[in-house]
Amino acid sequence: MCIRDRVSCYIVDLNITLKNIVDSVEKQDCFTAFSASLTAAIHDFEPSMIGISALFNISFQYIEEIAKTAKQADDRLLILTGGGLPSAAYQQVLRLCPSVDAVCKGEGELPLADLVMADDRAALLESHPSWITRIGLSSNKKPEPRFIKNLDEIPMLNYEMIDLDNYN
Repeated sequence: MCIRDRVSCYIVDLNITLKNIVDSVEKQDCFTAFSASLTAAIHDFEPSMIGISALFNISFQYIEEIAKTAKQADDRLLILTGGGLPSAAYQQVLRLCPSVDAVCKGEGELPLADLVMADDRAALLESHPSWITRIGLSSNKKPEPRFIKNLDEIPMLNYEMIDLDNYN
């Protein structure tokens, strides 16, 4: 079975939520707006997994808030994170973000595809070289990145999933 037959995706771009807060006459707490936006998306889309991308250190303070909000909306969700920050600081992320279930080390396209296609996602998270969980951390597992050799193999992004009018 092809991964495209098993996956439906939805992007909650919290950068847009932040832009709307800044542009709004009514200023509100960012976490409140993020929580409302994410909770509504979870209830509408009903995902089984949520991925949180965090590129820079400044994002660290948001990872647990976003993950906790997602778990409060649906405690069955598998909460994953990746990107530059979690790849470099996976130990700290797993220690300080109790709502995060696993961190992907390095490029996430292939490990995420492996996870989506797995019959037993919990087992894959423990056995896959690029994924790290608290169990793996406690057994001194060192996650290893898995690189895409031919970048032309990555499908083009479906830009219909993103409202490009919000970017300049």
